[in-house]
Amino acid sequence: MTKAEIVEGLRALGVKPGDILMVHSALSSLGWVEGGADTVIDALIEAVGPGGTIAMPTLYLPSISGLEVFDVNESPSQMGEISEIFRRRQGVVRSVHPTHPVAAYGFRAEDLIRDHALAPTACGQGTPFSKLADWGGKVLLLGVDQDRSTLLHTAEDYADSPYLTTKTARYRDPFDGEVKELILEKFPGPHRNFIGLDPLFRAEGVMTIGKVGKAVCRLMYAAATIKVAVKALQDDPAAVLCDNPNCADCVHQRGAIRNSELAAEDFTLSVRIDQDTDVPALSTLLWRYGITNIEIGESWLKQVLKKDLVGDLKQTGLAVTGIDVSGLKNLDDALKLAAELECNRIIAAPSDDLCCNTGKINDFGMSLLVRNQAASSVGTAESTKALADLGLGLAFDPSEFAAAGQNPFLTVYYHGIKKGLVQQLYVKDGLFSGEPAEPGLGNGEVKELISILRCRSFDGPMVIWPRESIESSCEAFWGLMREM
Repeated sequence: MTKAEIVEGLRALGVKPGDILMVHSALSSLGWVEGGADTVIDALIEAVGPGGTIAMPTLYLPSISGLEVFDVNESPSQMGEISEIFRRRQGVVRSVHPTHPVAAYGFRAEDLIRDHALAPTACGQGTPFSKLADWGGKVLLLGVDQDRSTLLHTAEDYADSPYLTTKTARYRDPFDGEVKELILEKFPGPHRNFIGLDPLFRAEGVMTIGKVGKAVCRLMYAAATIKVAVKALQDDPAAVLCDNPNCADCVHQRGAIRNSELAAEDFTLSVRIDQDTDVPALSTLLWRYGITNIEIGESWLKQVLKKDLVGDLKQTGLAVTGIDVSGLKNLDDALKLAAELECNRIIAAPSDDLCCNTGKINDFGMSLLVRNQAASSVGTAESTKALADLGLGLAFDPSEFAAAGQNPFLTVYYHGIKKGLVQQLYVKDGLFSGEPAEPGLGNGEVKELISILRCRSFDGPMVIWPRESIESSCEAFWGLMREM
């Protein structure tokens, strides 16, 4: 290809004189170009004319990862050969920013890159990307797809996507030579499925697709693109994450979305653990569902005490909402564990020595919750009066009330007990026959209970009690939440 042919292709695509054009490119996508990258750059500059501006992201991975200090003059661009040759071209200016520097040439180049390091985020307000949109600029994807479009991080920034993080990066100030640290809020993460937005951009008419040489190109109006992407993220916070269950990046980011949803609730979501488990692996698994809390079940409690897993629990950040001491002979060890884990709820099945244990538990500054069991002294709505008389709380188990032949919501909660008695809800379902079921698929009226407690700003734990697996029961819980 010649320069003239490239200019002709850009014009046909919709590039006009006076455009402010943010370019992502792959030189090899064009086919053979006479003069290589310099010819492409010359063609871009000619296409926008003397009143236009060409810009290119010039990211350098070692400075993003924190391995190196970013130097605006020395750190090369790793965004393709065209961007690196463009960066070194006479007259090109580059923004001082350790993670998302932009190089620019032309009429508004200096204004575009000015004060990038003073912006609170890498791609949001006050950055070259937001200025591009504010000034009516365009994005050109020259032989690359949407996954290369840095502007879409601006949409995530504007949408305040829950999975964005805080990052610290370093750069050398070109004015005084000192190394400075920059704390960036709402920092964009690793993998994205920006490719999946292509059909939406086409449908909304914000993108033109054509060819320059062999390169399939996309020309997009920056402001309109951001508007469409922000709307998509508002409708679905995971709109730019992939559905691949083996993509650890997107799985983790989906967990962050769910965790942000839980943060808006009054209740605390927890998962009961009844089997010996690897704590770090458990933490990773629960994060898929946005969960950072557990209840130590009676079976696992023995292993926790035996193996001294307190350090592991603290290191992973898992908080303990309750410890079930049913059948435990030495209550003191469990109470000391609870104190060390800053857990103030002790759970127990109904037993004859409840009154004796209550005083000891209170001495530790903790409260005792009794979980109902069908074939016990606390198995029906009527029998819960004994707990109220003793000043104890109820860890409400819908499956056990169903097994006792009572409708957990209509009979027990709605008409049968004092509402303040319920200090914890087990997300645990079952049939009237006593057979267990996933939440929402039994006679436990679990959805109705979750819904009414949310309406009452219930601030206790809702504890998922896994049936076949943690994954299936957590998925069932979130399925119920999506129906409310």
